[in-house]
Amino acid sequence: TLCCADVAQGQGASGYVGEWKLAFSSESRSGEPATKPTPWLTFTATVVQVDSALGGAMRSDGLTGQFGCKLRAGACTAGRMRLSWDEQDWQVFEFALEAGSTTKGAGRAEIRFPDGAVHKYTFVMTRP
Repeated sequence: TLCCADVAQGQGASGYVGEWKLAFSSESRSGEPATKPTPWLTFTATVVQVDSALGGAMRSDGLTGQFGCKLRAGACTAGRMRLSWDEQDWQVFEFALEAGSTTKGAGRAEIRFPDGAVHKYTFVMTRP
């Protein structure tokens, strides 16, 4: 039988390993329904793979972060992210490559605060 790592490799999962640019945009904030999508931060991310898990370190002008997720059907799912100034993990972090591409993809991240506020972000990922 094939194990997850074998299947993931067969689906081009190793295409995520290496350097990426993650350009985040703020999409929405609870309590501010009129907020328009706005460019936020751009990180350089180094992605590594261990079996069916992806992880990475991000950096941008002295700011840092890290993330981890499960590789399922060629996409990063069920992930978490934490930025250097955060007191908690972001509860949603996921991304996938565009169909047929090894250099472009997109993802989303969401953080829910203890007071009930929710901030949602999207990001575009490209090879630098």
